[in-house]
Amino acid sequence: MADKNLCEMVRGLEEQQRHTAALRRLVAECTEELMVLRCCLSEAGVLRQTAFSVELQRRRFAAVRAAHPLVIKASWEDALSLGSIALEVGLFSGPSAARATGATSQTVSGGLAKVWPEIHARCPRSIFVCGGHDGMQPLNSVERFDLRSGTWEVLPPMAQRRSGSSAGVAQGRLFVCGGFNGQVTLCSAECFDPGNNSWATVCAMSVARVDAAAGVAAGQLFVCGGLDDLGQPLSSAERLDPATGVWDALPAMLECRCKAAAGVLHGHLYVCGGRNHEQSLSSVEQLRLLPTSAQQLWWHGPAMPDKRSSATAAVASGKLYVCGGNVGRQSLQQVDCFDPFVGCWEAVAPMGIGRRFSAAAGSCASSSAEAIARGGGGWLCVFGGNGAGQSLSSAERLDTVTGRWVPLPPMRWARDDAAAATGLS
Repeated sequence: MADKNLCEMVRGLEEQQRHTAALRRLVAECTEELMVLRCCLSEAGVLRQTAFSVELQRRRFAAVRAAHPLVIKASWEDALSLGSIALEVGLFSGPSAARATGATSQTVSGGLAKVWPEIHARCPRSIFVCGGHDGMQPLNSVERFDLRSGTWEVLPPMAQRRSGSSAGVAQGRLFVCGGFNGQVTLCSAECFDPGNNSWATVCAMSVARVDAAAGVAAGQLFVCGGLDDLGQPLSSAERLDPATGVWDALPAMLECRCKAAAGVLHGHLYVCGGRNHEQSLSSVEQLRLLPTSAQQLWWHGPAMPDKRSSATAAVASGKLYVCGGNVGRQSLQQVDCFDPFVGCWEAVAPMGIGRRFSAAAGSCASSSAEAIARGGGGWLCVFGGNGAGQSLSSAERLDTVTGRWVPLPPMRWARDDAAAATGLS
């Protein structure tokens, strides 16, 4: 009798397993059909995948709330008015999402504004490298280097091929202006929004410029000098306000110059070296960045130790570093550092190889002590350029605390005369 019952239990278990297996196959078939249906509807323009995912998440969340009701008198705005909560939300969601959240109300914006400097300091950085020339033609390709992982990511290409363009990250977007497309010098500009991973056209500059100097301050992009469409060096300068999309004229520089290096330090834009109509320059001029252009004037700053053009510059640890460039046809390894508090230049460790027309980006921390307190020393990275007569894909990084250069993973494309800018990941 016991054996008979045991056999019946085994047969029942086997039947249940067959039934379960059949149900699993049915679920798998239904899941596959649903995925195919979603793809077909999406390709036909009937369904947006993002909208589908949002609505699905909304329904699931509503079901959980219904099953586990919770009454809280405090609002979302009340929570974000507390600095510690706002900081954790900002760090978890990232700078782009934090900015979007702040736009929902004045209360939320006020709470996030209090902790925004800390969010900005603690979030990881990326460096965008745009366009340039590969030795055969101008490029429209764009790469982003993740400083945390040490890896490169290929981004959507720009609308225009641009060699010798100017770039900067302002108000969360990457702006690239001017350059040469292989046929003409450009006055056009475009911007990349990391939030939607796409490029859009913005208002063109007042004049076409290639090999101009650029810097970002107070959320605005400043572009100075360069060569015009006739190949003549310019002294003119202009400023883009991303909030309005309008370019404003700035006072002209004291000298016409192209292929200069530039950076923003403590509210001043420094433009260093480059070339005028006749020769390479060692002179430096600076502009105090005030709210209205009527108040702004250029004046000469301490000259660099040597004349050079086609150098690149970046700000790190509260100092301006000018790297490489050329004297005649020789590509330089030389790196000079300007400390605005001391008011003089000093030589630092040279790069591993000579580079002209390279691109650079830096940590921009106000001091090395501050940078260390926030999770690492100051740094600057130099990418590509032209060395020994050919375009380079190599890159290297300077630790401003130790003074040592170390190699970085190479870019996917060899490129010189590219533009680079530091942004938040």
